[in-house]
Amino acid sequence: MGVRLTDGKQEVILTTRDGQSIRFREEEVRSMGRSAGGVKGITLEENDEVVSLEILSPGASVLTVAENGYGKRTDIAEYRVQSRGGKGIITMKATDRTGAVIGVQQVTDDDNLMLVTSTGKIIRLRVGRHPRDRTQHARACA
Repeated sequence: MGVRLTDGKQEVILTTRDGQSIRFREEEVRSMGRSAGGVKGITLEENDEVVSLEILSPGASVLTVAENGYGKRTDIAEYRVQSRGGKGIITMKATDRTGAVIGVQQVTDDDNLMLVTSTGKIIRLRVGRHPRDRTQHARACA
């Protein structure tokens, strides 16, 4: 699922297939040896699974992508900091129309996004928002 190198003082966001996300401080995760079982980051509902791990950077936002081609960009400030192990908050509603969440990536206005449709068409988009938009939604034909 994911591994990231950190400085020990950052914030983590975990996202599940059903669209739940939890943001917590890395300091809540204690160091362990190789044989340890680890700690719980998020409480999962039945048949749900973690699909993404991101280490948050100031000034970035979170781009959530669903399997039917829907995407949603959300400011980091909209994810409140919680204690690890909770159920989190809804980052994107996973419906029949959108499909399940397949990935989450941290983005900035300077980034570009490349989408490939099921027919092989390539679409390149600037991640930057229009000045009037608070949240940007995009859909690509999948």
